[in-house]
Parts: sequence; structure tokens; C-alpha cells
Amino acid sequence: MKHNRILSAVHAAVLGMGLIISASASADCMTDIKKYRLDKELYNECIREANNTDNGELQYLVALWNFAGVNEVDFNVPSNMNGYKHFIYLAAQNDNKDAMSMYVITQYDRENYENNGKDLNMVKYLNALSADKTPEGRLRMLSTKMAIDRFRDEVELPELEELAEDSANLKAKFELARFYHARAASPDINPDSINRAYELYKDVINADSVDDNVKNMQGIALWNMYSYYRRAKKAEVSVKSEPFLKELAMRGDVMAMIEYARAYANSSYGVLDEAKAYAWLSLERDCVKGTNYENEFGAAELMKNINEKISDSDRKKGEKELASLKKSVTCMIHVKEKRPASMVKKDGSADKGAENKSAPAKTSEK
Repeated sequence: MKHNRILSAVHAAVLGMGLIISASASADCMTDIKKYRLDKELYNECIREANNTDNGELQYLVALWNFAGVNEVDFNVPSNMNGYKHFIYLAAQNDNKDAMSMYVITQYDRENYENNGKDLNMVKYLNALSADKTPEGRLRMLSTKMAIDRFRDEVELPELEELAEDSANLKAKFELARFYHARAASPDINPDSINRAYELYKDVINADSVDDNVKNMQGIALWNMYSYYRRAKKAEVSVKSEPFLKELAMRGDVMAMIEYARAYANSSYGVLDEAKAYAWLSLERDCVKGTNYENEFGAAELMKNINEKISDSDRKKGEKELASLKKSVTCMIHVKEKRPASMVKKDGSADKGAENKSAPAKTSEK
């Protein structure tokens, strides 16, 4: 299986770690997940329920956990593609259309194509997706085709453009933007070729919404635009990436804070400013304190290097800048409280079937 292509197809869902749960979800573990952070006991309860339920939404959630792995403050589980395929199959069997889409994409994305077209479930799900003529259903089918090489040329652009004309259909705008983005020329050859994608991305980025799905799309759109221009070899083109990185940092994205601090420390955009580098990295350090990201992404080492070089005057400037940033930037990372021990079910381990299909739960106590 080509893991990276599957990752692209579930990127938005994985960014949310499947924790964007609808009000209709009724499984016990999903009720707890809304309030408490995932730990070994809750994870195992969810695995057990997913194996013994007809709740396709829960099974889709657990499939995403298996795909991306779980990395919490005191608990982690590695990615497990066998577990992912098991639960995506169960969710699709229970009429979860997002799972049907991912099942089809997974089957078509294998290295060995000899069974393509012979999987009766795949044919069944393609028919079910095609039969859904609601705007959401039409978009899901188009997105499914766009994720599969052999179907990509079948995507009817006028249909996708029609859906994107609805100002409220941000998902359609996002998918159409990605369609044009994928076909944009190298930024060193023709940087203007991204403009059509950006006009659509911009509608998503500027949307005033508290919906987690919209926030995920906004983050992906900004990172896509940043990455497009950042890879340019020409300095006058590469510098166009800076506003997108700054916007990500201002929205509380800790990875962007690190990159922005590094840009100031290394004069990546032609400005060497150790005070700003210190301020942005100090903000990132505050955001991740006490989380599983505290020792990730090389930020601790970068902070050490900055502290060794920065002058007293620049440190004072950095502290003032930091105080200002704290007033305007809200960290994206929020650590939920741990579920009280009294709420843990007596049978806290996954059943035998779940253990065979899903990655073993591990804890990392701090």
C-alpha cells in the first residue's frame, strides 16, 4: 500500500485525530472522548466497543486512530495499517459513507492491482457513493475519484465547480483548490499558476467559523500555500511563503511558530532578528509545556542555541515581543483532563479480537 497517498486522502480527518464527533454519536467511549483525553483504558474501551457495535462512526474513528497512531501526554500507540483496514471495513459495512470512500481508496492504492474490480464490496461501495446525489454525497464521490489514479481523469470539473459556487460549501472550495494546486507549475517556472487555487483557498482561510473541520481545512490550505512558495529556489518567489507562515503562527500552530522562529534566527527571509526568534520560540515552549510535544520537532535544541547567542538587549526586546504575542495568539494545543479512575470500566483491556486487530496500547508516564 502506498501509505503517503492514503495519508493525503485522510489528512483532514487525521489532523483532527477523529475527535470531531457528531451529536448523534451515542457510544459510551465517544461520550467520554469529548471531555477527557485518550488514555490506555479509554482506548481499549473504544476498541472493544468498535468490535462489538454497529456504530459506523465509532468504527471510523478507531480506524483513524489506527492509521495515524495515538500520541497523547502519557499514552501512545503506533500506526497499525492492519487495524486501520479492519475497522474501515467494519465502518463501511455499517453504512458510514466516509469509510466506504476510504475503503475504496485503500483497495485501489495497493501495489498489487490484480484484484481491482473483483472486490465485490468495493463495487458495492462505489455504487452506494455514486447513488448519493446530495451536495455532500456528490462531493464525496468526486473526492474519492480524485484520490485514485485511474479515476482522476474521470472527475467532472464542471460538477466540482458548480458545488464550489455555493459560498457555504467550503469543503467543495477546498477540494477544487487542491485540484488546481496539484496542477500548478513549479513556483520557479510560473508562480502565478497557483493563483486560481489560492482564490479558492482564500475563501476557506478567511471563513469565520468555530467548526473544527473548517479549522482543519484552513490549516491545510495555509500550509499548502506556504510549502508551494517555500520550495522555490528564487528568493523573490520563496519570500512569498512568509505571510502564510506568519498567519499559521498567529493562529497558534506550534510547528509554524518553530519555523517562524527559525526563519528569524537564520535570516531566511532576509531579516535577522534574534529578539523575534526568541519571542516566537518562547511562545511555542509555553504552548507545549506539559504536553507530548515538549521534546518534539527540534524546538528545545533551537531554544538552547538562541539562548547561547542572544544579547541581553535582544532578550529584553524578545520578552516585550513575547508579552505582546501572548495577548493576540491562542495556542492550538489544549490538553484535556484525565478521566477519573472511578469512571474506568472494570474490564479495562481490549478483548482478544481487538488485540489481534489493533495496535497494543502502551503508556509513557511522565
